[in-house]
Amino acid sequence: MNTTHSGVTHKPLKEKVAVVTASTDGIGFAIGKKLAEDGASVIISSRKSQNVEKCVDQLRKQGLDVSGTVCHVGNNEDRSKLIDFALKEKGGIDIFVSNAAVNPAVGRLIDCPESAWDKVSY
Repeated sequence: MNTTHSGVTHKPLKEKVAVVTASTDGIGFAIGKKLAEDGASVIISSRKSQNVEKCVDQLRKQGLDVSGTVCHVGNNEDRSKLIDFALKEKGGIDIFVSNAAVNPAVGRLIDCPESAWDKVSY
């Protein structure tokens, strides 16, 4: 919670919507939690539904405005569903944190096909 010297709560991200990929633990979880503490309505995502449910429950118990959905960022259909979820549930996206990483190719960087870069970039 952010407070000023006068004791008034300051929520700099009030009325903002944030989407954080790979946000059920580690750095992604910390980012999502901080955004929510600063007033954002946060959409949590991860590859596994049980991780999403556990994280959302934990953060809601702390009084934070969060929702969640499954998203494997290496899957184009899942990425589209994540965006559609944010648009349907929250009306838009103000902040997008691409925390997830994929490693679609092994070998020399110069030999990496463009399709692999597409997976890393999106």
